[in-house]
Amino acid sequence: MDDEVQGGKAGPEEADLDALRLGFVTMVYTDEDQSYRGAILVMDGRGKPLEFRCTDPIRPNAAQRTLYGRTLLPYIAQELIACPLAGGVSERAQVLLTDNPDILGARPKVGVPSVHVRRQGQAMRPGGSEVGEGEQETEHLLTSEAATFAPIIVRSHWTVPEEAQWVRALLQPVFLMVDLLEPFERVRNALEQIRQSEGKKK
Repeated sequence: MDDEVQGGKAGPEEADLDALRLGFVTMVYTDEDQSYRGAILVMDGRGKPLEFRCTDPIRPNAAQRTLYGRTLLPYIAQELIACPLAGGVSERAQVLLTDNPDILGARPKVGVPSVHVRRQGQAMRPGGSEVGEGEQETEHLLTSEAATFAPIIVRSHWTVPEEAQWVRALLQPVFLMVDLLEPFERVRNALEQIRQSEGKKK
């Protein structure tokens, strides 16, 4: 497990929100051209965007869909989106957040503390990594102390169950001023603008 998590470095009470680097990773599907695209937005603890990167459209053909079967989406999310994006940014994220369970499955490969986040009460769609025998994924509730934003559920990968609690504590001061689900909307809107711009060039 990462030393910075084990050693408890940069506890939330000392965390410098300007120095904190949070990476928001998501994946979108465009029905129009049957393509997947992923992106990462790195921002500081106050919600200021620092770096944005996205993949090219990923268009699996009929043979690939047949051969990969149910493993297709996890493969795209982890191998073609999460790993390249997490390793390709200049502003290296200290924590990765995703709204996609399949992306959380990349946690053992990206080597960065990672959590899946969703609004409390929101059903979690199927996906993610296969949970090992006798293991379980760990969830923690994160509430905004100022009651500014609706609570969210923070879930860690089953191989590092302690990460959910650590990340929850790290995000607590951030959640006072930043809705931790809102950045995903920024990313999706940016991807849509890019798609429309690319369409005009054709």
